[in-house]
Amino acid sequence: MGLSVPQIILIIAVVVLIFGPKRIPQLGKSIGEAIRGFKKGLEDKDSSAANMEAKGENSSSDIGFKKEEPTRSKENS
Repeated sequence: MGLSVPQIILIIAVVVLIFGPKRIPQLGKSIGEAIRGFKKGLEDKDSSAANMEAKGENSSSDIGFKKEEPTRSKENS
C-alpha cells in the first residue's frame, strides 16, 4: 500500500507548482532543521529524566503542591 512511482512524480509536480523551484531547497532546509531540533529535544528530555532518576527525584508525580480538600461555602439557598 505504498506510493507508486507515478504517485510520487505527481506529488513532486504539485509541490513544484505550489512553491516554485527556488523555494524547494529552503523548505527542505527548514524541514531538516526542524527534525534535528525535535530529535535533540527528545534526547535532552531523555537525558534529564535519567539524571533525575539517578538523583532520586520524582519528576512526574511530586511537583510540590499540597492536596487540599475542597471547601463548601455556607450560603442559604
